[in-house]
Amino acid sequence: MNTLRNEKIEELKDRESRQFFYEEHIETGLPIQIRELRKKRKLTQKELAKLAECDQSNVSDWENPNYEYTPQIGTLKRLANAFDVPLIVRFGSWEELLTWDSDLSSKKIAPEKFDDAIEELEQSAKPNGDNDSISVIQPTVVTKSKFRVITGKDIPTAQQPLFKPYGVQSSNKQRGKSQLPPDKRTVAKEVQIEDSAYQNNENRLSRAAGSTR
Repeated sequence: MNTLRNEKIEELKDRESRQFFYEEHIETGLPIQIRELRKKRKLTQKELAKLAECDQSNVSDWENPNYEYTPQIGTLKRLANAFDVPLIVRFGSWEELLTWDSDLSSKKIAPEKFDDAIEELEQSAKPNGDNDSISVIQPTVVTKSKFRVITGKDIPTAQQPLFKPYGVQSSNKQRGKSQLPPDKRTVAKEVQIEDSAYQNNENRLSRAAGSTR
């Protein structure tokens, strides 16, 4: 398979070969798909013509790879509705076209209608089998102290605490002096320290927060 693919890649290095390759994909691939989809749906050409609102001779022409004209978008849409498959019209990549060409299967050529594909579609929508996936956001763990900001704009994290140190005795001996860094003094309005190890500093922290009001 890889050898054939490599040979095809070498062939496609020529611009005219590339153009012929994708045009053949349309001009030959579409008639084959129309014929195989009709057979898989167990429809006669006449029955398909009725569903697609056209003549039986049109269906016969569209199933012929040697037919000179490719069906227009409107015709393809009616055929897609008749087969109950999506019509995908877009510019693709060479990788996509090479993969399609080298990995053809009956399922690709004649895909199932929606009602027959619904079970597989629903199964593929389940990330972990029958169990729904639940996303759990783990809270940031701050060592030694737990605190909650009642008001203020900044949210403390382990990497960026609201203030330093976490209630530890400051070298500043001036009573009532704010222990918050200058850039944080206008942020915190009220801080609650829950860790019992720092209960002795609660009043000092309250006064420091109060000095910013």
